[in-house]
Amino acid sequence: MEDRELPCPGPCDLFFSLSGFFSLQRPEGDTVQLAPGDLVVFTSALTAANDQRRARLRATQRVELWRATVARAPAALRTQTTHTLRAEQIATEPRLCGALALLRLELSEPVGSPVALAHLTELIARYALEPRVRQSCPPASSPALQRALELLHGDPAGRWTLQRLAKACGASRAALARHFSKGVGLPPLRYLAELRLLRAAELLLESDLSLAEVAAEVGYDSEFAFNRAFKRRHGLPPGTFRRRQQPSPAGLRIQLARAA
Repeated sequence: MEDRELPCPGPCDLFFSLSGFFSLQRPEGDTVQLAPGDLVVFTSALTAANDQRRARLRATQRVELWRATVARAPAALRTQTTHTLRAEQIATEPRLCGALALLRLELSEPVGSPVALAHLTELIARYALEPRVRQSCPPASSPALQRALELLHGDPAGRWTLQRLAKACGASRAALARHFSKGVGLPPLRYLAELRLLRAAELLLESDLSLAEVAAEVGYDSEFAFNRAFKRRHGLPPGTFRRRQQPSPAGLRIQLARAA
């Protein structure tokens, strides 16, 4: 088992699991288990004793962990707290999900932009520490919305229309569209399009599937349509996106920890 210590110098420390399963013990003693896509935020009161604080990483396999410090944590949060957001919860928070997707893209560049990484770090911290998210309030404000999210995440390649989704959720199209837009921040089919392209990026990073297979896996009828949509969303054609994957750069306050 790999056992490594990581410095935690700031009032707000972010840990995002890029790949692998491992445990992370904060300096004050509590431990969280991380799976791919999970995000943990440690906040602590800043005192002289904090200067040498360490988090302990334990892993039984190769893992990739993005870590960053935000120096300007909200004053109300400068107490000892741990916020753990699972991948499933993040997927229902469009702004946080989008910021983390952009982070993955920036880290995939051979030379990542420190300015972009710093900006994304601030955004991720802000979104993760919003009161509604911190208090783990379910983003689904209705049973129909909760069911819709379960169906879309369970079968993103499905032939979903608003009418079919509403029928499966036992709601009218108007009611589902209203609840979905209010609870998630996007209309159902727009959310589905974002979900498919984020899932496609993950498959390109983590599998050996061909582009045509990735396209079919996330619900596109043709590789051409998939290429066009992927480039519009991520800024690169899927083939280029896959080829450019390199070890992620470390920024001024951003470290990539690997245990093997």
